[in-house]
Amino acid sequence: MGEYYEVEFIPYGNAKTIVSNETGKITITCQHGDEECFFNQVHACAIKHLSYAQSTAFICCLEANNQAGDKCAKEVGFDPHLFQGCFIGKQKEGLELLYQYGLKTAKLVPPHEFVPWVLIDGKYDKREMNEALDDLMMVLCRHIKDPKPEVCNEIF
Repeated sequence: MGEYYEVEFIPYGNAKTIVSNETGKITITCQHGDEECFFNQVHACAIKHLSYAQSTAFICCLEANNQAGDKCAKEVGFDPHLFQGCFIGKQKEGLELLYQYGLKTAKLVPPHEFVPWVLIDGKYDKREMNEALDDLMMVLCRHIKDPKPEVCNEIF
């Protein structure tokens, strides 16, 4: 189905961002703690430093394997240390990426209420989002113009 749609991952979720007025220091706290923030940064760095296909496969592998980063990097076909400097060290590029995703999340109309928050073609539709949470393939197939891929004919 990859030739028919592209998923845009926004690794921020229900995090909160605080920027110090005095120092400009960015602090991000995640709903499920520091580990979630760390892996959100890993996801953000993968999106920036890998191809779309690799970052998508890597993120899906991380989620399916409970964050087994080295294993997933090898499975997807890249050196697990390729972009490690993005999310480890004093000058965290990953933190800045997460901050940018926070700004993007804050601009959602209407504001997100939970995650995942699904937009189709960049637009929010409550009915479609609820359907997508139950059967994403059906919703995507509805948006593909004919001729639809065979998998869509099996759904309808």
